[in-house]
Amino acid sequence: MKTFLIAGGSGFIGTNLSRVLQEAGHTVYVLSRKPKRKNHIYWNAHDKKIEGKHLEKIEVIINLAGSGIADERWTKDRKNQILKSRIDTIEYLFISANNFPKLEHFITVSGIDCYGFGHPEKNYTETDNYGSDFLSNVVRQWEEKANLFASKFKTTILRLPIVLDAEKGALSKMAAPIKKWVGSPIGSGKQNMNWVHIDDLTAIFRHVIDNSLTGTYNVVGGNNTNEDFTKTLAKTLHKPLFLPNIPPFIMKLILGEMAILLLNGNSVSGKKLTDTGFNYQHTELEETLKSIYSL
Repeated sequence: MKTFLIAGGSGFIGTNLSRVLQEAGHTVYVLSRKPKRKNHIYWNAHDKKIEGKHLEKIEVIINLAGSGIADERWTKDRKNQILKSRIDTIEYLFISANNFPKLEHFITVSGIDCYGFGHPEKNYTETDNYGSDFLSNVVRQWEEKANLFASKFKTTILRLPIVLDAEKGALSKMAAPIKKWVGSPIGSGKQNMNWVHIDDLTAIFRHVIDNSLTGTYNVVGGNNTNEDFTKTLAKTLHKPLFLPNIPPFIMKLILGEMAILLLNGNSVSGKKLTDTGFNYQHTELEETLKSIYSL
């Protein structure tokens, strides 16, 4: 059994992952700016402070930290916060590496929207270059910081898509207007949406740990167009869709630059991960949504 330290462990991904690791018999500590539980360790990456207890036991660090990409409109200050919340966290963890004498493995997430949106016909792999838009630049700098660890420890980067969970994350936001009978596809509806079930994601972390995988991996449980996803979600929730697609200019007026998240998308290959022997349990969207909503 191993001892884990999770940064960003209070979110829905971290909460699920902590539970799964603990159920498997591992010990899990969580870094927190507001410690509330026995397994919480105080830290503040911005102020470069970390509580010393338990650090000598840590064998695996999992980094999930970062301000929500879609939580607020992308003002200049918000964009800076999105970037700094990611790179400052990893940089401070690396600076603090001497506090972790047993550390073997550093695992971090990044984003699958790192390839740009100029070639929708392409199926992107981990060998493709970063794009030039804001999100691609965030991921590039995020991963550059993560690779500081590679000189000393096993290092793994998981590029995450939309993570599907009934109560938290993007799915709840997509379901909300549909439940109110005002949902509809966005823009052309043809843009791709890559996604993964939360249970598959936690299983991927265990697969990476158990098999000591290193390197960068795209995480892709399924891929559907925005129109397919919206219609399947409405069908699962037993709600009608009768409004026309939302025009792009409306999304840009509401969201500004952040509308790129909804109006664009890429097809991304997850073959590198499945070639290591990992098998997704949820790859068909309708089955996945029924599983999530316990239907």
